[in-house]
Amino acid sequence: MASHSPQKLLTEEPQNGQQPWAPTRNRGKYSFGQGNPELMARLDAMMQDTMSYCVPASVIKTQASHVERWGTFCASLGTTSVRDDMAANLGYDRDGYKDELMLLGFAAIDALQDMHPRAGRKAALPDSARSYLYAVRDHHMCRMPPVEMVPIKAVSKLFKSLNARYKAKYGVRDLIRKQREPLKKWHVRRLLTMTDLKRMGLKVGRKQWTEESLLGSSVMGLIATQANTGMRKSEVTLPEALMTWNKSLLNWGSVKWKIGGRYYAELTVELYLQMGRGDYLILTPPPAKADPFCKVWGGRPVYIRYSPDGGANAAYWIAQLEHKHPILLKDRENTPLFRNDDGTVIKANWWSKTLRQMLMTFMSEEEAKRYTPHSFRIYLACAAHESGRTPEEIQALCRWRSAESLRAYVRWKDSEYGDMIEQAMAVEIDPMHVMNLPHLEPGPLVQAMADMAI
Repeated sequence: MASHSPQKLLTEEPQNGQQPWAPTRNRGKYSFGQGNPELMARLDAMMQDTMSYCVPASVIKTQASHVERWGTFCASLGTTSVRDDMAANLGYDRDGYKDELMLLGFAAIDALQDMHPRAGRKAALPDSARSYLYAVRDHHMCRMPPVEMVPIKAVSKLFKSLNARYKAKYGVRDLIRKQREPLKKWHVRRLLTMTDLKRMGLKVGRKQWTEESLLGSSVMGLIATQANTGMRKSEVTLPEALMTWNKSLLNWGSVKWKIGGRYYAELTVELYLQMGRGDYLILTPPPAKADPFCKVWGGRPVYIRYSPDGGANAAYWIAQLEHKHPILLKDRENTPLFRNDDGTVIKANWWSKTLRQMLMTFMSEEEAKRYTPHSFRIYLACAAHESGRTPEEIQALCRWRSAESLRAYVRWKDSEYGDMIEQAMAVEIDPMHVMNLPHLEPGPLVQAMADMAI
């Protein structure tokens, strides 16, 4: 592909209404650090280190795979993988802009040739190729200085065509987004009976917890917390992308108590013995996918009323966990909420596998595959909807930034859906658009008004 340099445009007259590229920066007026290469190297290292945090830990592994694919693709065409020709990217160089769009489109089509289909589909979805391009674009934006590639929306028609081709070849079923099923109330309660695997003669993987063990108490608290709050797996356990735990994750500093109308930062033995139905567990939500810096939900704690009966009550199970394995006040922020017997944080991968194995103790493996830790979140949304909560209340309860997620997760009962249709069919409607209303000629109307005046 041809190379299009911004400097070249400085010596050329604009053609066909094109705008000339911006003039060269006045280095004498705006430059800094000249004659001090050590300072510039230090500033560059500082910026590079800071910019390394712009990619969320949860997507680092996926983005690295996409960037590697992009590098291999560009190398096969004999071109650079860093698309920093800003004259082309911003559209000042129309030929270069066209080249960049061609490169993106070709990359998407090429990626679909060898991407592995997921979830039993016949072929990889076009949306997977779109995600690939967005990852490459994000990678460019995390460079220093950031590189603004051509917009992905400029090739949106290509993806519309790819989806149409996919639909014609494989049918529409595979284009439907696949989701896990919500756990049911009896599922959650059954899981919470598995407090002592040793007594039950069961093993989950190679682990066998007891009712008094740190792991056993943590698993029970984890189940109830996900059911009551809808927190994602990455919020309550150590995400796959993180090698070590840090204080931004859910910890004992996130736990407060309201007992007898007063607030406490820890649950002492005396307070534990006083707890009754009017008391509360107060959880501060950790950073989430839709709120990575806690600017939306971080200041809005989760209140869970204590129930001495246990059941699926997170306040009961967290109180049990703290009573059996107390944490000193000075150590709370540095201690994960849910831990293994050796004190390390429970990992997300382990929790996914463990939940499935627990479910398989009372259902088939095929049925258990329908559920993941995210099923707790869907369960909460559906249960709140069933209890009559408004869409706005459910959105706040599950800490969603938009109503889009609400539409994706709330499921209608068959009877509820059937009632809606029957009720709709039972009413008569008589709407009309304003443009379809009868048009009254002004002449007869004016004459009628005049006659009435006489």
